[in-house]
Amino acid sequence: MLNPFKPLELIKAEVFTSLPTQFRNRSRTAWSDPNRQGAEVECFLEGRPIREEYLIVQGGHLAGAGAHSYSEGDTTDGAEEAAEFKAGMPPIPA
Repeated sequence: MLNPFKPLELIKAEVFTSLPTQFRNRSRTAWSDPNRQGAEVECFLEGRPIREEYLIVQGGHLAGAGAHSYSEGDTTDGAEEAAEFKAGMPPIPA
């Protein structure tokens, strides 16, 4: 949301680096058809295997390092426990 009280500041940006052309894969995808009106999008990971230590999720389930670091379930599970813990803490002095 734009801040109506402060004028926008123009920031000069420059390209620091870019992906080399040989690694770019331009194609239409099931995602780009509805979201980019059928335009080709670039993807450098599509169809390439990811090393096990960098893999978090595959096919909607935890895999690789993700399976070792996280547990499947409700992402809000534990919020009640955190609220109880926070309620039992003394107030932080100002």
